[in-house]
Amino acid sequence: MRIVLNGTPADTEFKSTSELLNGMCPGGIAVVNSFTADADIELSEGDSVFILNKDHIPSEKEADLLMSARDPSRIRSKLRSASIGIAGLGGLGSNIAAMLVRSGIGRLVISDMDTVDATNLNRQNYFYDDLGRPKTDATEDLLKRISPCTEIEKHQCRLTPENIPDIYGNCDIVCEALDSAEEKAMFISTVLEKCPDTIIISGLGMAGHGHSNSITTKNG
Repeated sequence: MRIVLNGTPADTEFKSTSELLNGMCPGGIAVVNSFTADADIELSEGDSVFILNKDHIPSEKEADLLMSARDPSRIRSKLRSASIGIAGLGGLGSNIAAMLVRSGIGRLVISDMDTVDATNLNRQNYFYDDLGRPKTDATEDLLKRISPCTEIEKHQCRLTPENIPDIYGNCDIVCEALDSAEEKAMFISTVLEKCPDTIIISGLGMAGHGHSNSITTKNG
């Protein structure tokens, strides 16, 4: 029988995923035709099978094949070649970073000047053993666990009109996820002025209590 094994056509005498795993990678995981084989599955001619060894960090090619299991090659190629920046790693930025890496972004540029605080844990993508660590370091470690082959460039600093072009000038898209209105305005103005080819997406968060129907909007 001929199947596609980890992206390469291969002849096999194994008739099921359990036989394949026992023969090639005991304790591993089989992804068959884009779905994880939770139970023993009979293999058929032409099946696409990816074997994942949980104790082995996949190569860039293997990781790319695994990520491509659900994405058309055209979309996967575009994501893999993209360079995305995130300014601020709080409630918005830390979670956006994880979602982008899970989506298959090839390069991520992150910055934040703060360390992880106990009050961050209710909404930001950090853990108790991250307390006191720079957010850039904690985020990098998490992202590398998700996707070891993603390129991460980190900057532990306060963003200024002087350093923003150097940090984010080569990004295709930058997500602004800063806290204060002044920082947001400064960052957006600087990117628009000094990085005219970079697309900027600005994120806003709201917190409060009471009935949502009491919220009113006004045009000034």
